[in-house]
Amino acid sequence: METNSLNNSVLYIKQNKIKASLYGLAFILTVVLIIVIVRKKNPVSTAKKFLGQEETSPNKGFKDKGFESLMKNAGWYVGAQWCAFFARLTWLKSLKGKRLEIANKLLSGSSQQTFLDFKNDSSGLFRVSQTPKVGSIVIWQSTKDSARGHAGIVKKVTANGFETIEGNSNTDGSPGKVARLVHRFDKSPSGLKLRGFINIT
Repeated sequence: METNSLNNSVLYIKQNKIKASLYGLAFILTVVLIIVIVRKKNPVSTAKKFLGQEETSPNKGFKDKGFESLMKNAGWYVGAQWCAFFARLTWLKSLKGKRLEIANKLLSGSSQQTFLDFKNDSSGLFRVSQTPKVGSIVIWQSTKDSARGHAGIVKKVTANGFETIEGNSNTDGSPGKVARLVHRFDKSPSGLKLRGFINIT
């Protein structure tokens, strides 16, 4: 009888250890899944996936037809400059719920109209500011034509400036591409002036 009781106790302990291990593993997998889901909804991680995408010729199309299809779904059309459309694509693939619903109405292919629309938005889900946040949309305005400008996604904020991932950009005069650039607060790209940042609250 004592031997049977001992064996049963040992079996019971082993079974509970296995259950505890399985529960622990399930918890770890759940945490990992949550992290993956959160990362997928980050505008920066979304923008990074498109780094290097390049147009065939100025505003005429893209070498990667899959990317071209995504851009068209975001509203881009042949002949249109595409920096603001790229910012729109990035946010629409990253946001969810009410933020996605409102952003879909306010984001457009015009960097300047997008800035004004978000500035006038009263939802409280977005804020136009002179201070960038990771994932924000940065808007520049042309110094020659106030209706035109440029847009990008803020990748990193530093003491002196910020890093971006921008569509329809380049650093060497080559066809426009999705590129990573570094900017200073006190110096805007040639022909542009910093207008502000559209932040997700």
